[in-house]
Parts: sequence; C-alpha cells; structure tokens
Amino acid sequence: MEGGLDSLAVVLQSDNAQQWIWPQYKFGKLLMQVDGAQKARPFFAKVLIRKWNEPYIWGAFADTFAEDDSTAYAKCLFRGLRISRDVGFSLALHEKAMLYLASTQRFSEAKREALTVSDYRISQGWPESNIVEQQRGKEWFNVEPADNNEELYLEMSAGAEQYVFPYAEKTNFYVEWKDDEKVLMGIASTGSRESESQLALRLRRVNYVYVPEWAKGLRRTAIKDRETMRELEVGACYTGVLSQDGKTILGGIESCVSEEFANRFTIEFEGTFDLVGYRDKQGNDKAIAFVRDTQRGSIFVPPNLFQNSELDTFDIVKGTARAIFKDDRWSMETTSIEFLGKPDPQDVEKRDLRGI
Repeated sequence: MEGGLDSLAVVLQSDNAQQWIWPQYKFGKLLMQVDGAQKARPFFAKVLIRKWNEPYIWGAFADTFAEDDSTAYAKCLFRGLRISRDVGFSLALHEKAMLYLASTQRFSEAKREALTVSDYRISQGWPESNIVEQQRGKEWFNVEPADNNEELYLEMSAGAEQYVFPYAEKTNFYVEWKDDEKVLMGIASTGSRESESQLALRLRRVNYVYVPEWAKGLRRTAIKDRETMRELEVGACYTGVLSQDGKTILGGIESCVSEEFANRFTIEFEGTFDLVGYRDKQGNDKAIAFVRDTQRGSIFVPPNLFQNSELDTFDIVKGTARAIFKDDRWSMETTSIEFLGKPDPQDVEKRDLRGI
C-alpha cells in the first residue's frame, strides 16, 4: 500500500492529473489506510472542489468521518446519493445508507436502499450483494419499504458542504451584474493564474486592448444559481469557495475582508466635474459627464446622477464609483456624486492661442 501510495503521488504530479478522477480516488483511499482518515480528509475535500458533483467522492469524503463524527458522515454520504444519477456508480453508497438507516431505526427507508441495490444487480445479471444478503436475515428487514428516499436524501444532506469549506481555499470575488430573467450573475474573481483577464488575452491576439493595472489577474465568469443571487448584491465584494473553473459558487460566502481586493472595484474619489455636450443623430442636444483627475483617471458619470443637478464643468466633486466591464475593457463608473465647491478662477482660465 505504501508503494502504491508513493507511485500514485508521482503520477498525480502530472500536469493533467487534476482532470483524472480515479487515480485521485485511489490515492485518497490508500491514504486513509496508510495514514488514517485525518490525513485523507483534506485531500478528498480538495478533490471535491474540482469534482463537486461526483457522488463517490462525496462517499469517500464521508468515510473520513465514519469513526469520529456520525453527523458529518451521514450528511456527506446522503449528499452523494442526492446528486447521484446512476445507481450503478453509487451501489456502495446505497449499501452504506442502508446500514446507517438501519442503525438509526429508519427501517422502512433502509429497506428501500437494500432493494435499490438488489434490483439493480438483478437487472445486470449479477449475484446479490453480500452486504444486503447479511441484512435479509435480520428482523428489521420484514418491514414495508419506503416508496422512495429522494426527500430523505435532501433532508439528510442539508449542510454537507460546510464540512468541505474548512479545507478549501477561499477566493475573493466581485459581483459585477445580475440578470434576473436569465437567472445569471456575473462575477470577477482572482482565481485565474493568468496575468490578465481571459477575455483581454483573447482580444490581444487581434489588436491591443489596454488592461488597467488594478484589473490585471481577474477572471470573469457567469454563475447560474437563483438562491445565491438573492444573497448577493451587485457592486459588492465577497469571499467564498468557488469551483476550479470559477463558474460555480460552492458556498462559505461572507463579506470580503480584504481591503486591497475591495479597493480594486469600489472607490471613493475627488476630482473635477466635466460636462460634455454633443448632438445625437436626430439633432437633439445631449450631454455626458466625467469626473477627471481622480486616482483612477477619468470616471464616467451616468446621466441620472447629474441631469437634475446644478453641477457645472470645473466644479470640484467627490463621490463613490464601482468597476464595470464594458466594450471589452474594465473601467470605473460613478455610483454617487456630491458637490464640494467651485474651483479657483486661476485654475480654469482659458487662453486664446489662435494666431500664435
């Protein structure tokens, strides 16, 4: 076993190893036998971050709690059954669920698990499970089986994810936008190892795209999760456990405590208000506005923040702004603006240089 563990450790150093599942599963099981459950638990937790919907990895993670935490064992075991879509890949989990339910005197549900295993094996032309066979002779097996255990899986697995999070790396992320109709939410995270955003790198192959210093190293992904969307606000920063591809927020969400990260996306500023007039295609007079000379350069001001105000060009203003991604690049947009005062006339004098 130790030799096998050492051999697998070498194999798992391969660049492609994170995409493999069975070598990692075998490594974790050997680790349990050689070094004990405590050593294997963090390993399986890290595998789960990459393979969140693999029932047998949840089953293996559950096994690491079998001797010291029956609650954690049950929650993780039934989490595996809850997401299982193939009985054939989850037979061992159904057998373990049968034994656990029988030990807690939920005999009707336990028998349903036993019959699930037996029915599948019969359909494949396989002999009866030894584990199920041993239970058939016990008194409890005479009960009527439950119709199904789907609701039970949901009930018993509640909170299983919380046992993974202590072993998982937390990631800071920023909620960029929400689309309630499509049930989508855009986030930017620091999960990418690239020096610039993935999109910017692709665009660079065609032509140059400027990436501001504060936006380098960001990865933009879309999340489809109605419940999580309800908990998070656009323009806010959070910390949580993300899947490896950054497309799923697994949980453990809390307000971001990293000021350095939050300051990349939300800032307070002072600067000079600049109202720019123009005429649209229909000949109508329009105006757009910016705040110049801030720590982030020029910051766009949405029309609703200045249209009904008395702000004028060269006014000194302060406010808040947040990061947005528009036209294939990151920039800052004002979220609030406040008049501070009029500038010194000497600072805004204009000279007529015509003829010089």
